[in-house]
Amino acid sequence: MPKITNEEWLKQKLTELTKLAEGITREEPTTDYHDFTALKLIAIHYYATIFAKIVQSQKRKNNFDGAVYVDLFAGTGLVKLKGSKFNDYLPGSPICAAILKPHKFDYIVCVESNKKRCMVLKKRLLKILPEEKFSVIQGDCNKNISKVIQLINEKFKNPILLTFVDPEGLEIKFSTLKTLSLHFQKCDFMVNVNSQGVKRVSAKVEKGISNVRGSLEEYYDKDAKRILYDLEAGMQPEDQYAEVIKTVLGKTIGSTIKIRGEGNKIEYYLLGYTRMTQGGSQYRKGFKVLADRLDGIDKKKVRREIEKIHNRQSELDSFS
Repeated sequence: MPKITNEEWLKQKLTELTKLAEGITREEPTTDYHDFTALKLIAIHYYATIFAKIVQSQKRKNNFDGAVYVDLFAGTGLVKLKGSKFNDYLPGSPICAAILKPHKFDYIVCVESNKKRCMVLKKRLLKILPEEKFSVIQGDCNKNISKVIQLINEKFKNPILLTFVDPEGLEIKFSTLKTLSLHFQKCDFMVNVNSQGVKRVSAKVEKGISNVRGSLEEYYDKDAKRILYDLEAGMQPEDQYAEVIKTVLGKTIGSTIKIRGEGNKIEYYLLGYTRMTQGGSQYRKGFKVLADRLDGIDKKKVRREIEKIHNRQSELDSFS
């Protein structure tokens, strides 16, 4: 069978997610994002599928008793894309993980700070999963990480986790990820790093604006002087973050996945990393496939493929 192009692969994945979104209730709030958000959702759905398949097939061999998905910035469970006059929907990250077939997660833990979003997400998950298969925690994930750990410990003795970290800016404290990693040695991470946001905050710190210094230091869990020094030396924010994941969390296997907006502009990076060694090549391959497949794909190509999926010829003319 000939290898499909990245554009053909993109259309396949967008078609899958579009169909999944059809069963999600829409009368309640959604989360509205730009078209390139679809690439992030493709990434989490693709890797979650691989992760769950490997874990479920190796449970007995590796003595796992639970595959757990953790989403620390969960949202509403439904994303509306802004790139068209039409309402185009895709499943949010928690639904991307909850709706897997045939291999599923044994348990899902979602954290969302907004109360209304929390209520909506729980309703949507209840349409897919039994109530005992998931928990939705309302609040700041940094303040509620002990509750996340407690919920998982109550159900499993030797779980393996996939944790998705998708903040709008620098809201995640690295100490939160460290706490989770220390409690669960078998834990993969997929983290959204807003490189431009880090640079903006760093510039403010360099100018002496003190009220943002703490958020920068908590984001990396290291002194601001060191962060600024590394930036000055040419080390990019995403590389700094990847280094901390590798050294502090011990997640040495992984890839940096570029999410592009218009043209070659990189909106943010998804860092996918694992500590797994036995069979680790399978996990690593999943991250590499994503990095290779999404390389060169931007929001314009996403929009073009969505228009094709919905047979909107008049809209497609605008791309010619």
